[in-house]
Amino acid sequence: QKAFFGPVRVSVMLDASGCNTTAAAAVASASKHVTLDGCTAVVLGGTGPVGRRVAQMLARQNANVLLTSRSLNRAETACKEIGEQVTSGNLEAAAPESEEDLKTLLERADVIIACGAAGVELVSRELIHGLSKLRVAIDLNAVPPAGLGGVEAFDKAKPLHEGTEDGPVAYGPIGVGGLKMRTHKAAIAKLFTSNSLVLDADEIYDLSMEQMNR
Repeated sequence: QKAFFGPVRVSVMLDASGCNTTAAAAVASASKHVTLDGCTAVVLGGTGPVGRRVAQMLARQNANVLLTSRSLNRAETACKEIGEQVTSGNLEAAAPESEEDLKTLLERADVIIACGAAGVELVSRELIHGLSKLRVAIDLNAVPPAGLGGVEAFDKAKPLHEGTEDGPVAYGPIGVGGLKMRTHKAAIAKLFTSNSLVLDADEIYDLSMEQMNR
């Protein structure tokens, strides 16, 4: 933006490797099933590009965000940097060192969004299915094995417990992907409506909500 001068200006969209559109679609999908304002959301793998943006978007909606990493220092740094951009919500860093620590953390969650490295299971099926407070589980890992055990790539608002309609629901990466692509297309189209737009995380999240509610 500092490089623009006079009438030599163009609208820009920030979406490196799809991080903003992926995060926006995930958070928007969660909002269909739980009120984000005041809910508790655990972001697994929260220090990566997608995880940071998921945490930022959740905090913007006034959620209580538990941002996890293998390194507590990295998690604390991410929370601090996100907190400099968002004044709402609450950000808490965590780096569970054992299965019991992870279970204690996840038992607080209304929403779990897994943004970890490809091909790494972060939470077992058994642990996910034992969480009584959980309302939405979203896995953004498209490379087997799933980041959240038992969540399939094409799951889209699928009941986590078979035979139940009022329990928690699951989304896989392809299940979120349709909204992500609609958001991406809408953002590209919007760039051509003005020469002064900057579409970053917040703006792309708002576009994703518009696409979801159509």
